Amino acid sequence: MIAHHLKVAKEKLEILEIKENFDNPGKLINFFETKLKKVEEKYDKNIFDDLAFQVESIKKLFTSSKSRKISKIKIYHELNPIKKAMMGNWVDGSCLSFYNEV
Repeated sequence: MIAHHLKVAKEKLEILEIKENFDNPGKLINFFETKLKKVEEKYDKNIFDDLAFQVESIKKLFTSSKSRKISKIKIYHELNPIKKAMMGNWVDGSCLSFYNEV
């Protein structure tokens, strides 16, 4: 989900002719809040509002109750091919999920 909002935000930034590199969502949020909001009237309102929506959506995903419950992340190499195929089902909203309708 964050990747989608980040991609759309980058598209809006290109339209606004802002050539910063925002691969990190935190960097995008910081740039938007510290620099872009101050010069909001300089840009097209519809595009700026859509960019603001994308940034707010990223912030909400970072501060959701699900993200606050995570206290430890374990990363390891899975050797079982069945478990590899099922990995998208263990993460809510994963594009690798068998149950995700896109």
